[in-house]
Amino acid sequence: SLLNERGMIIHLTATEILKRIVIVDPNWIVSALSKLIRDDKIHGFNESEFDRVGLGNDLRKLYTEGIASMEILDYVWKGEPIYFLIDFMKRTMLLSEWSFTRGEKRFLIPSLLKANVNDVTVQGLQCVFDFKPSFLPIGVFERLICLCVAASRRRQSAYKRRLRKPVLFQGFATIELQPISLVTIVVNKQEQTITMYSSENDYAAINFRIVNSILRKLNFDVMGTGLKWNTLLQNPKTGRLIR
Repeated sequence: SLLNERGMIIHLTATEILKRIVIVDPNWIVSALSKLIRDDKIHGFNESEFDRVGLGNDLRKLYTEGIASMEILDYVWKGEPIYFLIDFMKRTMLLSEWSFTRGEKRFLIPSLLKANVNDVTVQGLQCVFDFKPSFLPIGVFERLICLCVAASRRRQSAYKRRLRKPVLFQGFATIELQPISLVTIVVNKQEQTITMYSSENDYAAINFRIVNSILRKLNFDVMGTGLKWNTLLQNPKTGRLIR
């Protein structure tokens, strides 16, 4: 505990699985993750190098759509324990498996989404998570999207049918959590809010319970229960938001 507090080791204790992982060289894990999660405008890769080895398109997809192929992870993390790093990122909610396209295994890293959504009017019953009682830290929205995509992927298996591919932009996501019911989640950093829109009123309650439980899991597992928020639900008859 003392070594962890002083940054001499990394020992995450939020879940039973993370309690089993002790990283004795914090600089190593930071260096390994920063090879992937970086501002490509400041610490960009040499695109011609990736083009030369046939990974140019993979690189551009990674730093626009946040989708990583096994090949590019293997290349960026060459010499590193790639499967441990993937598992570590999953358990810290930085990465999720992406099974919405056919072909080789891919992963979603929401913090690398760069494309912005343009002039989209979102419709549906609203639920607003207002973080102004405290504040909305960087990375919470991205982790929420990571877990929602993972939940959609699990429901694909449960329902034995392919759900719609999530539509993802920076600060914006539309995900099918239930068959035929789309959920759109939007972050407003200035207002310190995350708003969920449910496309089908009949599914609004269950969609709210799913997203709310995911947010609570994120708060407990990653934020140490430090997040505080108020929840406002839209009255379907009057359209007003009520607590």
